[in-house]
Amino acid sequence: MELKYKESTTNQVMFDLIGLSDPINGDGFFEIRQEQGDTCQLVGNLTMKASGFLAGMMNPILEKFVPQLVEQLVQKMAVKASL
Repeated sequence: MELKYKESTTNQVMFDLIGLSDPINGDGFFEIRQEQGDTCQLVGNLTMKASGFLAGMMNPILEKFVPQLVEQLVQKMAVKASL
């Protein structure tokens, strides 16, 4: 997968995902929201979809594993941000 930066604002980064070896594409964003006090909330969205011959097999796998991978990524980002 290749992540291509699309645009950003002060609190949000948007991107596209392009499959390099498989026909899987998507897009998403990460946004930091200021909460009360000194806390922030990291919100993200990722959409991925396979196309072509293997789409019928790949899309159910993506639906199951992508949310788990994104959760792990966000947790690691939160740990790095708190250092």
